[in-house]
Amino acid sequence: MNYSENFKDIVTNGNFAYLGHGNPNAKILIIAKEPRIDKNDPSKQKQLERDIYNNRKQWLNNLNDDTISYDALKDSVNAHENYNPLYPYKGQKCQVRTETKDKVKGEAGTARTWVAYQRLFDCIAYGESYRKDRNAPIDFHKYVFSSDFSSEAATCSQNTDKTSTKQSITGRNEMFRHEFFQDFPIVIIAAGHYPENYKIDMEDLFKVKWIGPDSEHRFINVHYNDERTKILIHTMQLSYFSYDLLEGIARIVREFIEKDLKQDIRNFLL
Repeated sequence: MNYSENFKDIVTNGNFAYLGHGNPNAKILIIAKEPRIDKNDPSKQKQLERDIYNNRKQWLNNLNDDTISYDALKDSVNAHENYNPLYPYKGQKCQVRTETKDKVKGEAGTARTWVAYQRLFDCIAYGESYRKDRNAPIDFHKYVFSSDFSSEAATCSQNTDKTSTKQSITGRNEMFRHEFFQDFPIVIIAAGHYPENYKIDMEDLFKVKWIGPDSEHRFINVHYNDERTKILIHTMQLSYFSYDLLEGIARIVREFIEKDLKQDIRNFLL
């Protein structure tokens, strides 16, 4: 696996513990609110360490081991010792996994948000009508890099400590100013009112200007840089997505790739 010099720099400088997951060479960056993990649940501490606290160290290990690749990684859905941020929980299926005290539904599946990311990417790459089979493996990590505005994990935003969240966002805003994050031509902010609530200036942070809401969907706000080489779409949190919303985002991104970048969509993304 080859990594850009900008990604090597942000990993090795050691200023940020949690960078994100997926393909650092991707053309699409998705930023959500915070990791959806209950940090107060003792049974989730290993997951917190694995997914968030040790993220940079895992990326550093990847940089130092050129044998690590998507194909070489073993499935980790039921064997967390194989976990890698390049393809986290490899082997999970394209279905929502829900867990209660009494039962687990969709045991082979993944988080609702990741199902949304998968379906969003598929709509962008293959067309709005495309549907991946629910028993097919999640693979959007090969084509998308995802992160969060805050590293203050919680089951939902209202359960986070607001002071700690503000501190985390302030530090991570500096992270997002790094050249690595600035290089993505397609940025999707799936965070609802989070930027407003925490005074995150998306235009300043990513050097784009708000064009306005999409004419067909009021939950999609579109931004471009002056050169029209970068698009930023601000939308709602995708945990409870609708196909209409995902298809609307995909339509705008596909038009940007074809008309502004003058690229073939699949060759550009895959």
